[in-house]
Amino acid sequence: MVNGKTKKRVLHLSGQPIQEITLTFGEKIGKKLGNPQIMLLLLVIGILGIYLEVKTPGAFLPGLIGAIALIGFLFATQILPINYLGIILIFMAMIFFIAEIYVTSYGALSIAALVSLAIGLKILFQTKKSIGLQIPPVTIIGIIAVIGAFVVILGALLAKDFRRKKHLGREGLIGETGIAKTRIEKSGKVFIHGELWDARTIEESIQEGSLVEVSKVEGLKLVVRKKTNS
Repeated sequence: MVNGKTKKRVLHLSGQPIQEITLTFGEKIGKKLGNPQIMLLLLVIGILGIYLEVKTPGAFLPGLIGAIALIGFLFATQILPINYLGIILIFMAMIFFIAEIYVTSYGALSIAALVSLAIGLKILFQTKKSIGLQIPPVTIIGIIAVIGAFVVILGALLAKDFRRKKHLGREGLIGETGIAKTRIEKSGKVFIHGELWDARTIEESIQEGSLVEVSKVEGLKLVVRKKTNS
């Protein structure tokens, strides 16, 4: 029995054929993205991917994964009722994280980013339409802890790697042999001492896969020439 605006109607459904409606691929994706847990996972992956790409330019894959994850997150915000102030605070956090890479703030910008992210997550679902939908405090703490630990550990590793490369560049690389991982002209990549280095050559070009010899070090960039068999 269905209540209409003016009168009640009885629906006789006995013996009627049942038609199953299957979701399209896009609708299935939308259903998955409408899960708040998936939405938060995409946000975390997006932040970490973009941060890693900016911190270590040229890696490409982290940036690609991060961008796709953020697009998925933004798509999910169109499905779930969200507080746009929370979105603004989350993207402010990303700006603070990226600014920390270029500005010496002794961690102040990273702290501001984590605070902004925590507040953004806290109020993300605080709207009239999202009754009962909220992110548990333990989840927010977990996200902040994971991203904070990632930033600290990555920063420490890159700082250590920078110091090691600087030391090796001064004392141990000239005359060493490596392998060209890309075609080298004005720029390229060589693999030497178990690490991937930026390189250039004073020769016309060096083909990928060729053996190269370091002839000079310019900061963190190697000047190489094709190694001759002798």
